Amino acid sequence: MTPATWSSNRKYASWIVPLGATATRSPGHFTSTGSDLVTCVIPSGISASVKNVRTLLNYQLIPPYYLKDRLTVGKGQPARERLRTLTQPVDYNNTAAKGGKISVASAATAVR
Repeated sequence: MTPATWSSNRKYASWIVPLGATATRSPGHFTSTGSDLVTCVIPSGISASVKNVRTLLNYQLIPPYYLKDRLTVGKGQPARERLRTLTQPVDYNNTAAKGGKISVASAATAVR
């Protein structure tokens, strides 16, 4: 989703435009409301037996393998050292972010 200050008219806007999202399919991406519409379709083969639906929205952190890869290239470069300084002391093991994701929201409803 775009931040509240995003505008397609601003410099470098094309660098951060949501890919694969259109204003018709995902209006929240372009209204800067911080919202989006998610549609879940239950396959017809199992729909008759579904009584409840629960969804969970996660935020993905930088995956450990990706971070490790970034820290193995560019030795001696200032950007790499900044990244190391920011991320090395962080230990997510005993936090809600363990596993590289944080649960942001959830919803449940009975199917009619």
